[in-house]
Amino acid sequence: MLNPLRDDGRWNQLLIIAGGTGLTPALQMIHHHIRNQNLETEDRKEQSDIFLLCLNRSHRDVIGGQYMDKLVTLSGKHLRVDYGVNEASEKTPGIYKGHLTHETLRKWFLSVYNRRNALEEDLSQIDNRSEITSAPGPLPSPRPGQVTFEDEVSDQKLQRVMSSFLQPGIRVMVSGTPGMMDTVLEFLDQSKFSHERCLVLH
Repeated sequence: MLNPLRDDGRWNQLLIIAGGTGLTPALQMIHHHIRNQNLETEDRKEQSDIFLLCLNRSHRDVIGGQYMDKLVTLSGKHLRVDYGVNEASEKTPGIYKGHLTHETLRKWFLSVYNRRNALEEDLSQIDNRSEITSAPGPLPSPRPGQVTFEDEVSDQKLQRVMSSFLQPGIRVMVSGTPGMMDTVLEFLDQSKFSHERCLVLH
């Protein structure tokens, strides 16, 4: 599960989709990265950015906001958290609502793609937007050629987005119920995303 190319085992960027009992290993991975994060250096290569999609049955099951706030603070705001809830009413604010679908995953990966690019292109501005996001959260203004959250995304454009996550220091971690994991892996297959870049916890 850890990066064999680094002594501390951290990945440069880690995208985690987790739900149910799968949240436990996801949080273990997050804690490992936070413990080994060197927040003293300004070298971006020494930082790890983590994007978590936390899936829950209902709003009552969502991990306490104060706990997640603490993790975000400990990470130096290199952790960003989005929530998905199956049983959500119209009044449930700021989350992906309903059962996990390919469309939900499409939107989430696009939002990560945009936020990651903003991190890399304009670090001084992203610091003001890097608190916990209520998925998908406000995104920076589109740059020329940038995919936006509302875009109708062609298969070719989606593959371009997903291929940007195929760099050696990036992994997608999937951990949760069998049905959830089947949906995620089907989406990754359709997006031509290599399973070799996935950390799958059955």
